[in-house]
Amino acid sequence: LIDTYSTDTVINNLYFVQNIRKCRKGKKMRLITNNGHMNFFEEADFLLLPTTVHFNKDYIANVLYFKKLLEIPRVLITTDTRVERAFFVQFGENEVMKFNSCSDGLYFFDMFKKKRTV
Repeated sequence: LIDTYSTDTVINNLYFVQNIRKCRKGKKMRLITNNGHMNFFEEADFLLLPTTVHFNKDYIANVLYFKKLLEIPRVLITTDTRVERAFFVQFGENEVMKFNSCSDGLYFFDMFKKKRTV
């Protein structure tokens, strides 16, 4: 999911990260939701974009924090709702991740599909 309301990027799937390690000093996180809380004591390198993420295999979803995506050098995020309800995250010259809208208003990227080129 791409989320403009989250406070950080969190990943729960081992297939999307490498170099899992204990969080650096001051980087542990407690995520509080309507359903309780979840602690994150590990971080990892995200394989789809060049960024560090919080990792917990027991978390409910993979959530990308919109603001953190904007902070990655050479990332461009676009949308044209006249054409379709989707966000496009472009990294580098020609790699694009398409985040589609689902019925509840969230935007998701099918992480099992490969990024497309433009």
